[in-house]
Amino acid sequence: MPGLCGLVSSRGDLAVLDVLPMLNALRFGHATHEESHQEKGLSLGCIHLGRNGQQAIYASRHAIVVAYGYITQPIMSLGVDGDQHRGIGTAAAHHIHDRYLECGEAAVGELSGAFAFSLWDRRNRTLLLASDHLGLRPVYYADHDHVLRFASEVKALLVDVDLPRRLDRAAIADFLWYGYVMGDKTYFQDIRLLPPASVLRWQDGEWTIRGYWDLRYPDRYPQRSNSWYDRLIHDALHASVRQMVRPNLRYGLSLSGGLDSRWIAIFLSKYRPDSPTFTFGTHDSDDTPIAQRVADELGLTNEFVELPATYIRDHGQAIAYLSDGMYNLFEADEFPLSTRMGEDVDVAVGGMLGDILFGHEMNPISALLGRRSVIRYWLWRTKGSRLPPRLMARVFGSDQYQELNAMALHSLEQSVSSAPSDQGFQVVHYVNIRQRQRRYINVAQLLKLAYVDIYHPIADSQVVHASLQLPPKQMMVEGAYRRSMGRFYPDMAAIPWTFVLMPPTVSMPTVLAKKAAQLTLGRGLARTPLGSHPFVRPRRYFADHTGWSRGPLRLFIEETLLSDEMEAIGVFDPRGFRVAIQDHMEGRLDLGPLLGGALALAFWARFFYLPTIPCAPVGMGNLDPPNS
Repeated sequence: MPGLCGLVSSRGDLAVLDVLPMLNALRFGHATHEESHQEKGLSLGCIHLGRNGQQAIYASRHAIVVAYGYITQPIMSLGVDGDQHRGIGTAAAHHIHDRYLECGEAAVGELSGAFAFSLWDRRNRTLLLASDHLGLRPVYYADHDHVLRFASEVKALLVDVDLPRRLDRAAIADFLWYGYVMGDKTYFQDIRLLPPASVLRWQDGEWTIRGYWDLRYPDRYPQRSNSWYDRLIHDALHASVRQMVRPNLRYGLSLSGGLDSRWIAIFLSKYRPDSPTFTFGTHDSDDTPIAQRVADELGLTNEFVELPATYIRDHGQAIAYLSDGMYNLFEADEFPLSTRMGEDVDVAVGGMLGDILFGHEMNPISALLGRRSVIRYWLWRTKGSRLPPRLMARVFGSDQYQELNAMALHSLEQSVSSAPSDQGFQVVHYVNIRQRQRRYINVAQLLKLAYVDIYHPIADSQVVHASLQLPPKQMMVEGAYRRSMGRFYPDMAAIPWTFVLMPPTVSMPTVLAKKAAQLTLGRGLARTPLGSHPFVRPRRYFADHTGWSRGPLRLFIEETLLSDEMEAIGVFDPRGFRVAIQDHMEGRLDLGPLLGGALALAFWARFFYLPTIPCAPVGMGNLDPPNS
């Protein structure tokens, strides 16, 4: 899918470095347009969708820049005409090039957006690799045999048959325990991910990584009125959407029943009222009618895209291939929507990050946490993503379970220790953004890039900066975020919100009481007539993965998980895993949290771990989209 790649070496006998195999590994879906540059000891390249004259490389006699993703500054510095004539990528690459020549590496810190770039300074033969503030556009790298290789996907590095394939069991432990890999790890020890807000600088075979920015939390919060915070949130969100809109681009919004996409829909309807919205899921999902009501109120069209029960069977290999096996297939519900949006729009807009920035994890418990209590709190909050310890010991084997559990705990401890704060709620916020949002939530959005460009206004630096000014009282269960909508757009705030199936303007005690009732009475009464009572009924989500896994997906899951690929990874106890799968299928236990991750690992082994070079999914190849 769209991304960058390259190789650089100081060895004189490697005068020509071929980037073409790496580019071929990135090709997938509609991402087939290729650009490259080669000179002695260096080869750079990129793959993109090629829409609207898009280009991603800008070169001069001083420097060469390959830009991936988007930055917001080109709109201001080059103007609308620059974007129309050069394409978004070229405008970004040109802007980075000019700012670098003016102020050197310090230019990276002034950029905003979701981007990564490589820059070759021809004057001193120096390579820079940079990631955006939140790390939303990945850059993986490997230094082997005097050659530094880098790419936006792991698979592009694996085309080097001599690169070691040493398994990183700690990364697999992270994935199976938390649903995502933490830190800079990948499944291979010799391949690492460039951290957020970082610059890798290479010269003469030596390289270093430095950070240029970090989330910084106030020691004290000034006293402000509710109206001040409401205006702060409104203005930041408004500006981020206004800044996003370009002429000659077709925008489409993935609209759910939550608040993030609703905020974007409000402003998108002002600037591009012709933009369609799309809602995916099943007909009985709570998001479906709520999203339709939001679209109707704003005068936007809304198309419902039904999520088939077999989508994991139909798209699972493609999802695992595109994500390098680092995304749980049971969480990829939005992927089938990607091909549909790519038919009608140039840019898919999403509401990622808003709930976390503005207080989804701020509750009466987290507000009082000390730093030492964060790990215990995090394990409690995420226990639903893991199997119970006794069942884990059965699936992995007792000794191996203890080893993997210790590795996963160590990763969490490292993430917590990196937070620049001693206040527990700020540490939770930091780890969520740096780890979970970047390496889990964001991956679902990256998967769309094979078919359509993506943009996430709420991830812009101005919105992040606004969120960091909110004290705990304003963030409590997204209080200010909800209240701001009620103040400025009361009609939108009158529509229920899927978190508690009530309007977002309800009081904080009401939200807490309703959620507690859903999690306790709602689950306990689920199979009784009282379970459908509006105050206790839990939210109906997009998919029924447990039911589907025991029905139309059963044969697919059994054939995939009871395969040679799973045994080759060596993390599951063969007998214990086989019996657990059988018990799941018969309804005696629920492996739901584990099945989607195990499926991803099985396909990862098939495509990347067992072959000498990456192997594309059978029947679709790198150039073909998955069956729609």
